[in-house]
Amino acid sequence: MIPPGYGYQNVSLTVKSKLNFTQILFLLFIATIPFEYGLITNYGTITKLLGFIVAFFFTLRILLLHKRIAFPPSSGIFAMLLMWSFFSLFWSDNFDFGLRLWTTLIFSLIYWILGYNLFNKIEETYRLILVFYFASLIAALFASIQHIDVYSRLSLTEAQPNNLFGNTLAFGFLCGMFLIFSIRNKHFRFIIYICNLILLLAIINTGSRGSLLGLMGGIAVYIIHASKQRRNTMVFIILTVLALYLIPAKLFEDAIYNVAKIRLSLSLQQQIDSMISRQEILSFGLKEALNALPFGVGLGDIDRSLGLHMRIWGEINPHNNLLRWIADTGLLGLFLFILMYGKLIKNIFSASSSRLTVEFLAGLSFLTLMFIHGLFTEVQFHKPFWLAILITTIIINSNQNKSHSMSIYKEIKNNSREH
Repeated sequence: MIPPGYGYQNVSLTVKSKLNFTQILFLLFIATIPFEYGLITNYGTITKLLGFIVAFFFTLRILLLHKRIAFPPSSGIFAMLLMWSFFSLFWSDNFDFGLRLWTTLIFSLIYWILGYNLFNKIEETYRLILVFYFASLIAALFASIQHIDVYSRLSLTEAQPNNLFGNTLAFGFLCGMFLIFSIRNKHFRFIIYICNLILLLAIINTGSRGSLLGLMGGIAVYIIHASKQRRNTMVFIILTVLALYLIPAKLFEDAIYNVAKIRLSLSLQQQIDSMISRQEILSFGLKEALNALPFGVGLGDIDRSLGLHMRIWGEINPHNNLLRWIADTGLLGLFLFILMYGKLIKNIFSASSSRLTVEFLAGLSFLTLMFIHGLFTEVQFHKPFWLAILITTIIINSNQNKSHSMSIYKEIKNNSREH
């Protein structure tokens, strides 16, 4: 007998509501996120340009139809964090750079609110997840083909940080886990299994330990709450990837294996050599943060200080979400960021019944990935972070008793709810 919360749902998957023009533009915006570093124009990336166009048509729609704007859960807390961050610019010695960071966060909040108003039903999260999942899969395949004979960590372009590409693919992998838990059709589920194997191999080859650790945390969410059958499936996926990856490596000293060997080796000395710069950044950043309490050094100033300390021309980011806020904005900034994140997690458990459904598991796994990886990289300035927040807030605010429907595949596994 399948435990409550993990059964199948017999659902009609014909979506009667059609996508409007603004929704289509937003989905195109989502689809370009994994490729953003390769879509650079004289006017910014195509992803950013699409974001501006979506914002324009959304504003026009609101004005013409006289609709009210809905604000997602926890967005008010983040807005307060942005206000405090703006004030901190006035005592920052790196005002221009800090203002660029602040602008990035402002647009992140805008896209969060836009997506929340355009896709405000729980069945519509499937559209967002499917679009991003297949976009990240295509990005992984394209990058892998580019790097077949290249001795370097996996990325789409030289300008793209490998750790951020790893974060994108890890988020895509968890989107695939959500689909595996949701799809009833065995053939389509098998396709997602294969696609996730490709994604996992690509994540390993980015050489991003933070992405892998975050992904392990996200998978752990599913393992803890999954039925025995699904738990065995996830273990099978992981063991298959290790076999595909390590066995050929013993036979052929290929470039991709050597990269992973250097970056992911269990050798303590190699780990120390690889992490020494991160440790130096964290150590110096914490000293700067403690010396500047309670208000911080001002948004963006920690990057300047780290650049001077490491004797590098330009700024160095602190590679840690929490260090960013406590160093730049002090105790209040750190408190507001943790409060926003903690409230989202609390809402997941309070909005669900006694057992987490597959949608809430997805939201919790997304937040887990982003929090863990945020301890190694500033994912809060990366669009997948805000897409994860967006999907989670839609799930939290949706009516859990409504039927789920989709037009992409034929059947979705029911997550029976306890009453």
